[in-house]
Amino acid sequence: MYKMLIADDEQTERDVILFLLKKYNFDFDVFQASNGKDANEILNSTPIDVLFTDIQMPFYNGMELAQQARKINPAVEIVFFSGHDDFEYVKTALSMRAINYILKPVNQEEFKKSISDIMDVIKIKEEIKSEYTKQHVFLKYPNQNSYDENEISSQENSDVSHKHAVRLLEKYIHEHYMEELSLDKLAGVVFLSPKYLSSIFIQVTGTNLNKYIKNVRMEKAKELLTKTNMKISDICQKVGYSY
Repeated sequence: MYKMLIADDEQTERDVILFLLKKYNFDFDVFQASNGKDANEILNSTPIDVLFTDIQMPFYNGMELAQQARKINPAVEIVFFSGHDDFEYVKTALSMRAINYILKPVNQEEFKKSISDIMDVIKIKEEIKSEYTKQHVFLKYPNQNSYDENEISSQENSDVSHKHAVRLLEKYIHEHYMEELSLDKLAGVVFLSPKYLSSIFIQVTGTNLNKYIKNVRMEKAKELLTKTNMKISDICQKVGYSY
């Protein structure tokens, strides 16, 4: 079961999150903290998958807490929720790779989408780790019956692995297009060297990785331009470009 830490100095706000988790059948082992200090202790003692934190809290504020969480577990997913509709807060949240910034009172549909997105991202990471583990077992024990060597050659198996890794990475990019997506970071996601990833990405998709990311971001920007009244500068920030 995935573990979530809810950090907020108001019990009523924590109760709202607990209620929504139950309402939408999100199955988490939930920890609670009423201040940044207690939250930090939980982060240091328990492997937390999702940090749901308020901005303003005693001892550590939410931004400081998120920084600590990233140091402890770089893969932790972060959601900020706050009563402050402040662009600087939002910009900082995005720079810290928070998956969302939700205003209080919490909108139920927005909450549901945020947690659903988080679950998708966690599952992508698990698929990538699983595929990585399988390939290493295959390389170490090539005659394992579970890989049915009589039907699939080593080269064919490698091709399938490459395609699977690229498809997972494409999904990851669609979930994280608003973040900084360096080649080194993406290579780390699929446990490949940057040079090797660049090579197989072109082989599988017919385009290079930077162009693919640019196209995803442009499509998202077009969507925001046609469906919202957001300023161009805000759209640029939203899709991962500095303006």
